[in-house]
Amino acid sequence: MTVLLFAALFAAVDAIHAPDSHPLAGCPQYWTPPENDTWVGDVVLGTFRGRLHVFYLKDRHHHKSAEGMGCHLFAHLSAKDDLTDWMEHPDAVPLTEWWQTVGTGTPFVKDGRLCLAYGYHTERVDGWKELKLPAGATWSESDDAVHFKPSGVFFHETRNPTVYNRPDGRFGMVTGYAGMGGMYVSDDLLKWEPVDEKLPGRGDCPCYFTWNGHHYLIQNFTQMFHSASGKPGTWEDWGASGDDVYEGLAVPMVCEIADGRRLMAGWLMHPEGWGGWLVFRELKQRPDG
Repeated sequence: MTVLLFAALFAAVDAIHAPDSHPLAGCPQYWTPPENDTWVGDVVLGTFRGRLHVFYLKDRHHHKSAEGMGCHLFAHLSAKDDLTDWMEHPDAVPLTEWWQTVGTGTPFVKDGRLCLAYGYHTERVDGWKELKLPAGATWSESDDAVHFKPSGVFFHETRNPTVYNRPDGRFGMVTGYAGMGGMYVSDDLLKWEPVDEKLPGRGDCPCYFTWNGHHYLIQNFTQMFHSASGKPGTWEDWGASGDDVYEGLAVPMVCEIADGRRLMAGWLMHPEGWGGWLVFRELKQRPDG
């Protein structure tokens, strides 16, 4: 048994350092991809088997590609959860069809595999309904946390699904796209039961996380809410009170890293438009939450 466990561990390490991955020098703070006029868009992150995985929407021309469709895909970086040994991996969600442009999602774990939820913004294509092109939320999954395969399953109409693992073993989801703000639970990612269908925020790209019993919800560019219990109707508007954590970052997301710390990542807005530089911030929680 011990030999098998070590073999599995070394196989996972070898996969992270696969020939189609390559190391980055230092931490990619204030980083952009090396290609010309290429920028970091929405960032989502999570930990898996001792590594931090950072997925970002790779952008060219500040959302102006394909006549404003964006043509975004999810690119992939990772590091040890002490933020060393940074690697750049193959794209997690490449574009394989002319109509595809990817919307923000979140990483989660399913059946021992690292998965990535995301949406397709197919509504940006003229005549997409008549062409019967798929739109909405789906996911890809990976056996080695490097190479991802699409599930082919669309599980919700939202374009920017926030899917996460709950402590009770079920899946949680927060939606915000086009005013459909709500919180749901599921056993299989297919059937979703409402937990709170009246979330205070209606912003896109929600980030939900808990910390020492407190509940937090960040949405889009300006909205942040807090609840000491997470119960419906108890959310406080921290965006209005000035207690939010944005610090100039666009669409920030938060995850837990080593020793119970919380890391936030987002993008610093470029003066010429959407997209910019990858930025990390560590959050500190005050005694009152």
